Amino acid sequence: MLDQLLNGQLIVSEKNNEKDLFSHWIAHNFHKLSPPDISIKFSAESISLEGIFVAGYQSALHTLFPNKDWWGWSSFLFSEQPDENAEMLPTTLKKDGLVYFLSGSKSWVAHSEYAGRLIVTLKPGNDNPEDTGGVIIRDKDIGVSVNNHNSVKILNNISQGWAIFDRVKVEDNQFFEKSLIREFKKVESNYMILSILSFFLSKKISIGKKPEDNLKSLCSDYYWHLKKSESESSGKLSSLRVRAKEYILENIEDNVTSSVDWDKDKRLFHMYL
Repeated sequence: MLDQLLNGQLIVSEKNNEKDLFSHWIAHNFHKLSPPDISIKFSAESISLEGIFVAGYQSALHTLFPNKDWWGWSSFLFSEQPDENAEMLPTTLKKDGLVYFLSGSKSWVAHSEYAGRLIVTLKPGNDNPEDTGGVIIRDKDIGVSVNNHNSVKILNNISQGWAIFDRVKVEDNQFFEKSLIREFKKVESNYMILSILSFFLSKKISIGKKPEDNLKSLCSDYYWHLKKSESESSGKLSSLRVRAKEYILENIEDNVTSSVDWDKDKRLFHMYL
């Protein structure tokens, strides 16, 4: 996949709304790719910041929560904004006999309209099993309802919203370890950086400009580092991250296209830099 990117063989197509992005994901079986390949292919074939976000976000979730049978998108549900009037209560896990039940709510679900696998974090307490970070459920599970905001402040073409859980049954194999929550921010940032570099590189190729050797080198080095870390300890990434972030911050406004609302959305991407 990297060779295809470096040789300009990943074709950009006109898709920047969530429905088109999801259809592209399904049609081209992105769930079968390794996370680094998801990042470079999906972002390179997109024309929008939404495409970069999907590429980095889904790559991180596939890295930390792999499931060879899951073909769609996933969401990481972390935030809680209690509002009793909207039935948005703190998330709890209670044991009833031998069975666990999830109740409460989580807000700001990235890809709330199209994500079917919900990775729900849990705070300490309640009846949580020891060292549990949360549970993985489906949007179609009994007791789950996902709601979408009518308007959003960033990434207008990506749905955001909240989920409400009404005694959702949880099996033992649905729990995940607390350490994965701590890892998520770092892993997501790494894949978002790779996705941005891939986006830059594909756009330079598509508009007929010779890509700088520095950009090709950065993208290739980042790709192989993350590819290697799938099966081995990732080692130190600090110097590579510094090089990549410096390049992105110096060049990002010259590399986005007219379809990108950079002034509005740049706050989100600076979170990963």
